[in-house]
Amino acid sequence: MARWMKTIAIVIVLAVATAGCKKKKEAEPEPTPTPVTAPTTPETPKADAGEAPAVADAAATPAEAAAEPVDAAEEEAEAEPTWEELVASSKPLSPTVAPQKLGEKEITADICTFEGIEVLADSTMDVMNSIAITSDGKLYMVDGGGQIMRFAFKEGDDCVLVYDSAFGENGKLKLEREIETINVDGNNRLYASNGIFENYVMNEGTVAYPCETDPNGYIVPSPDGTMGINYWSHADAAKITFSDTECKSEKWAVESPIEMLHSAAFLGDLVLLGGSVKVEGTDKSNNLVLAFNKDGKEQFRIGSTAENIADDTFCWVHGITACPSGICVLDSNCRKMVVYSDKGELAGKIDLSALFGLDYPWYPDFQMVGDVLYVGAGQAREVSDVAQGFIYRVHGL
Repeated sequence: MARWMKTIAIVIVLAVATAGCKKKKEAEPEPTPTPVTAPTTPETPKADAGEAPAVADAAATPAEAAAEPVDAAEEEAEAEPTWEELVASSKPLSPTVAPQKLGEKEITADICTFEGIEVLADSTMDVMNSIAITSDGKLYMVDGGGQIMRFAFKEGDDCVLVYDSAFGENGKLKLEREIETINVDGNNRLYASNGIFENYVMNEGTVAYPCETDPNGYIVPSPDGTMGINYWSHADAAKITFSDTECKSEKWAVESPIEMLHSAAFLGDLVLLGGSVKVEGTDKSNNLVLAFNKDGKEQFRIGSTAENIADDTFCWVHGITACPSGICVLDSNCRKMVVYSDKGELAGKIDLSALFGLDYPWYPDFQMVGDVLYVGAGQAREVSDVAQGFIYRVHGL
């Protein structure tokens, strides 16, 4: 009896459990899967006899577009060549220099060769921004990207510049700011300028300290390195003093009619400023170079004010330097150098393209070292988008 009642109890428990499971399943039915049908490609209707074959719809699906064959020749024509391919397809330039006359003087030039690197860029204006040569036989060059490279002059009469691949990182020194100009004083101290932001004072290619001035601009040091001039476009020129650890600037009370400054240089105790000077009563300007004493008083000015183009007409004043003849002014826009006495008397002009054997080049910078003038140049090769850089030595000034 007890066993029978136990069996009955077990049966009742199983029945209740089964019913509970059934109710749960009815309350939470399993989702019914949706049947997936493979996509079918629409058939192109067969053409009747005599009819032209049917043409597929122009708006092809991505799968159809990917399946369409591409003409290899067309794909190759559309692909732009890489920089390496452009350089490989371009022919290195070998200009022929030709002597030029400057009054009774014969001006000659020779070309420096680069060892260990080709100085190339995709345009003549990007080959180099600036150069600075130190008395210990180094040439510093700012490339179009604002980085600094260093070369050593190889001993001998020929001008050979050996690339210093250990300088900076992989042969290029990249500072916090891109560099536009680099200058050097008589103590081999370098001044690397960004123009808008802070500049840098450097010793032997290493930053000694950043130099912030008010206003900021391009630093041009005096030969002895005790002071400098800072110039920037429409801003006022500033006087700078340098120590071993810092620079200080003050506004220079110069009485200058220059509206836009292009360049600056020192000539003994004189400061030379080049730029645009407005013609009174008109909306025209002349590009001139004005000489000031250190108190800011104008001493003389050079450059033509005539409306017609003359030898001493400046299309732009890209650079000024003291030279054996007196003052040399680089005009890159008109591809010439105009030479004056130290009193501002015109000695003549030199057609730089004729002297260097170049065709519509760009001249970013120059520097006088002793009685030799070094000039940087960029010239396009026959292949478009490849320009070659040069350093020339000019003798006879």
